[in-house]
Amino acid sequence: MSKALSLKLDDDTFRDTEKVRKRLQRPRNAYIKDALRHYNQLQFRAALAKSYARASRALGAANLAALRETDTIEDLPG
Repeated sequence: MSKALSLKLDDDTFRDTEKVRKRLQRPRNAYIKDALRHYNQLQFRAALAKSYARASRALGAANLAALRETDTIEDLPG
């Protein structure tokens, strides 16, 4: 199912968009849909990377605590 969307762009953004889409010989609607899909993918990947980094830090801290408890690591700071 498709949804209609009204979009207002400033003159510079519109002009740049038109230059690129004409060079690519793409219809405006298709070009904007592709651009939005691409931007959404970037946002999803950025959120996933942030989530992985957070989980990695938590796992690293838990592993470090476990190693300290078992005296596997000596002379650790803190």
